[in-house]
Amino acid sequence: MNRLFKTLKKKAAVAMVAAMAMGCLWAPPARSGEMAVDLSALIYETQKASRAMEDVLLAWWVPQELWLMFLSQSQSVSEEEKQKYLEIMDPYMVFLVVDGTIGEDGRPHFQAREDVLNALVLEDAAGNKYKTLRGTEISQEAKDFLSRVFPSFARSLGPLGNNLYYAVFTSKNSKGEPIANVFTEGAFVLHMAKRSFRWRTPLGALVPPKHCPITGEELNGGWKYNPWNGAKLD
Repeated sequence: MNRLFKTLKKKAAVAMVAAMAMGCLWAPPARSGEMAVDLSALIYETQKASRAMEDVLLAWWVPQELWLMFLSQSQSVSEEEKQKYLEIMDPYMVFLVVDGTIGEDGRPHFQAREDVLNALVLEDAAGNKYKTLRGTEISQEAKDFLSRVFPSFARSLGPLGNNLYYAVFTSKNSKGEPIANVFTEGAFVLHMAKRSFRWRTPLGALVPPKHCPITGEELNGGWKYNPWNGAKLD
């Protein structure tokens, strides 16, 4: 991974942390218990990046839980308003994306917004594919919410923020079922122009840790097996 992209990803993580008043732990909603969440771990699990030296690619899934974390850090947002915003964003899956290439001159060259969005395809666990939503396919309330929160991420990246775009997809399949649930087993893929990135759920940062029956060590709650000895986790 090139140095420029390492800087980009680091700045993206810092942007989220700064936007949330530098909070490191967060008490998630009641549906996931009272467990405190490691913000840096959640950011790590929701961000994907290309390791190719010539790429400057970032795909950041922003699930409802991250929106709630963002809103919870603002004292000016009431509980009623938080729930309203979550309801507004519930029909959508949102990604923050950067798509660029390091040219022969050693400088990054980024794709235009429309080219980036046109190339994106979301694929669910059943192989169904979805294109980005545009125009009237996105509610005005959702557009207003994104226009309110997105600039804070873009500004934190400096000049690179000019090449950070948000992409909106439906959050439900044709049966009305969630494409992704951070607390249950599943997977989905975001296809970009040159690379594809896969997310698996549950997200370990949002569920209780598991323990190896052989070593007793505490491991990621999203794992089924200990990656070092193959033991099934409790």
